[in-house]
Amino acid sequence: KVQSRGVYGYSVLQYEKWPDGVFKHPNDLRQYSLACFSTHDTPTLKGYMSGSDIVWRDRLSGIEGRESVDAKESRQRDVSALAAMNDAEGNNEDQSFEHLFDIVHEKMAASKVAMISVQMDDVLGQEEAQNLPGTIDEHPNWRRKYDIALEALHEVAAFRKISELMTQHDRNSDIIVPMAGE
Repeated sequence: KVQSRGVYGYSVLQYEKWPDGVFKHPNDLRQYSLACFSTHDTPTLKGYMSGSDIVWRDRLSGIEGRESVDAKESRQRDVSALAAMNDAEGNNEDQSFEHLFDIVHEKMAASKVAMISVQMDDVLGQEEAQNLPGTIDEHPNWRRKYDIALEALHEVAAFRKISELMTQHDRNSDIIVPMAGE
C-alpha cells in the first residue's frame, strides 16, 4: 500500500467529482491526503464562484459564444451544488461567499482526510488567484501583496472562523501559522 509507505494524495475539492459530475463530499475523499478547496494555480473560492478563471480563459484564448456560456452555466450549477452540501434536503438558496466558505471548510475540517490546507486567498476573500498557469505577462502572477500585516491576521473574522473550525474538529494541532520573525 502506498499509504503504508507514508505517501499521501492531494485532493483539490473543486476537481473532486464522481463520474456523473457530482461533487464528492469531503467524507468521500481519500483519508491519506491533503485536502483543500483551491491552490495557488486554481481559482480561489470567490473566483470559482464568479467564474473569473473562465473569464481569463476566454480572454486569453479568444473563446466566445456558446462554449463560454456553457462553462459559466456549468460553474453556476457547481456553485449551487457546493451550497447544498450542508443540507440533507439539498437546499442551495444561500450562495454567498461567506456561506460557501463556511460549508467547504467545515466539511473538510469534519472529514477523515489526514491534512487540510486553507488558502490565504480564500481567508482574505480574494477573487484572483496568485498564478495563472501558462502565462507570463498576461496575468499579474505572484505580484499581489496582501493589505494586512501578518501580525494582524488574528483580527480577520474568516481566520478566526477557520481556527475555531479546526479546534472544534480536533485539528488544532495541525494548524501551522508562521509568526513574525520566524
